[in-house]
Amino acid sequence: MIRALFKTLILLLIFSAGLVAAAVWQGQMSHLRQVRPQGLPHWTDRIAPEAGLRDGRMELEATGQRPELTLQWAARWPDGAGWHWDLRLTGEGVELAGELTLGLWPSQAVITLTGGTLDLGRLAPIPAAASGIGTIETGGFRIIGLLDTPAVSGEVSGRVTGVLVAGTEFGDGSVTVALAPDGAWQADIAVSGGASPAAASARGLWPAPTAEFTLTLDDASGLPNVLKDLLASTGRPAGAGWIVEGTARLF
Repeated sequence: MIRALFKTLILLLIFSAGLVAAAVWQGQMSHLRQVRPQGLPHWTDRIAPEAGLRDGRMELEATGQRPELTLQWAARWPDGAGWHWDLRLTGEGVELAGELTLGLWPSQAVITLTGGTLDLGRLAPIPAAASGIGTIETGGFRIIGLLDTPAVSGEVSGRVTGVLVAGTEFGDGSVTVALAPDGAWQADIAVSGGASPAAASARGLWPAPTAEFTLTLDDASGLPNVLKDLLASTGRPAGAGWIVEGTARLF
């Protein structure tokens, strides 16, 4: 008798847990807002009413150099590594795709970038009319402490093509972006095959809206006068080249 009652209780608990899980999985943001209209974080206002755990989207307002962005997600089947969602981030000059993996015990998450492009002219903190296309090749980010104090770290690498600064072509090259758990980040670009070999580096502390940058040109002798005048007003000579340093507002 006791064994039968115990077995029935276990089955009821499993059934109840299944109902709760189904409700959460099928639930939408609009349902949560009805239950807790005043108890949700401010940033959840940007999540679409029909969004849920299975799929949805979130709008991110434009700020500073960053354009308006749309984040979309769609769930995939879970496996031994955890729960998986396909991610897509789009906006003017931004097209990124990736995958979010959340551990079965959700203390950490991993975002793996699977590809995408960035318009450097829309995003790069360079004090001149700049353009170029960055292509993501590899990289991702790890988020630890989801149940306590989240910390994000990771690195992304790729290629940059067709770099133009003030109408002058500087060629193609590599780009890397690294983020440390304390929020310190650095982005580096090195290009060649154009008017002069050049390197640019930007660094900051997330979520501070500004970044320190350094732009180095190895040989300025073949640059047009408009760029030489710009360098003379913003930088300092270094041998046959120039160095420009400063602070740029990102958002």
